Amino acid sequence: MKQIETLIRLHKRDLDERRRRLVELEGQRDALIARSAALADALKAEARIAAQAFLAGATYGAFATRVGAEREAIAAEVATLDRAIDAAREAIAAGFRELKKYEITRDRRLDRRRKAEAARQQAWLDEVGLGGHQRRLKS
Repeated sequence: MKQIETLIRLHKRDLDERRRRLVELEGQRDALIARSAALADALKAEARIAAQAFLAGATYGAFATRVGAEREAIAAEVATLDRAIDAAREAIAAGFRELKKYEITRDRRLDRRRKAEAARQQAWLDEVGLGGHQRRLKS
């Protein structure tokens, strides 16, 4: 029984590590999305400034091109993270299924032990009762 408990603890620890990794990946993804949104806001602000000042308008094209390229790079990285997140979720699901197998095995073993103990106790009580009944018949 001690071995199955050790396996359960080990798989719980592994599952927790997988969950932490998923949270880390999701945090990276959220940070990239926030960065992309900040770049979009900066592009809008620069467009307003370029519309008001002629000299600022001269550099707006290069700025917009750089921001667009950076947002495309971020989008590609988000797509990569999405694949990693999907893989991490699948790993968590697989780990959870494995953990459940061990927990079910443990529970079944405990149930068999409880039933065997209850049967032993009942047999002992039956023996005690039968002995008492035989003593009454003899008297």
